[in-house]
Amino acid sequence: MNQFEIDKASGLIDSEIQLNHSEKTYLEDAQERAETFAWRKESMVIAVQILTQLEVLGLNQSDLAKRMGITRQAVNKYVSGRCNFTLEQRHKLQAVLGVNLGLLPDNNTKTIKVA
Repeated sequence: MNQFEIDKASGLIDSEIQLNHSEKTYLEDAQERAETFAWRKESMVIAVQILTQLEVLGLNQSDLAKRMGITRQAVNKYVSGRCNFTLEQRHKLQAVLGVNLGLLPDNNTKTIKVA
């Protein structure tokens, strides 16, 4: 039992405070889902790009795993849209597949030029 539950059970916390605690929890949960959705959306885009490029190259997921030096299970995670890719993973995929992966910038995105 955490401190909030102990205080609630002992009557030290009234219903108004309890409501505020619940609202905060819902807000935190919603923010977490929104953050997760952002990377999952891009992960799904990358998954489609990987599968499309494998088809273009006439390769299967096992071939990709061998070329990248990873397991078939890791590739399955990549193509399922459930992978929060590291820069290293993305770089290896792009090198093996010969394409850039990920979302293209939209009109609201600022481009930073590197000298």
